[in-house]
Amino acid sequence: MKVSDFGASSLGDCWNAKLDLSASTLTCTAVDYNETLAAKSVTNFGFQAEFDSQDAANIDYSAILYIDGKEYTEKREEVTNMRNGLNYAKKVLVTGECDVLILDEVLALVDEGIIECEELYPILESRSDDTIIIMTGRVMPEKLKDYVDCVSNIEALC
Repeated sequence: MKVSDFGASSLGDCWNAKLDLSASTLTCTAVDYNETLAAKSVTNFGFQAEFDSQDAANIDYSAILYIDGKEYTEKREEVTNMRNGLNYAKKVLVTGECDVLILDEVLALVDEGIIECEELYPILESRSDDTIIIMTGRVMPEKLKDYVDCVSNIEALC
């Protein structure tokens, strides 16, 4: 997380984060034990700051949150684009526009918690008997196994 034009003269105690204050920009980064979080997990952090004047302490500061090096709004836009892709896939199935639909790495979206298995059910249920759907990813959730005809595992031999 970064806060530009942060008016603190010094930083005191902090918890659950590493802080850096340089050139009036406060940067907060994760510490080892909360650097990687499972999907839908929550962490928090805090710090104490000392301000030279009452004016600086009363300013409303806005922060920019970064996830995987990308600004949060950018990350949220990516998720929206992924969901739009799934909606398009459902439209293609409903209108019968394809015989084979490949949802590349859709299982990774489930594994990362970006989408839920339940969001795939309508897509899988909307296919005709003549349509083949191929979903790729490293982890096949148990919840989806009732909706598929075949599960293949690819294993490296070297």
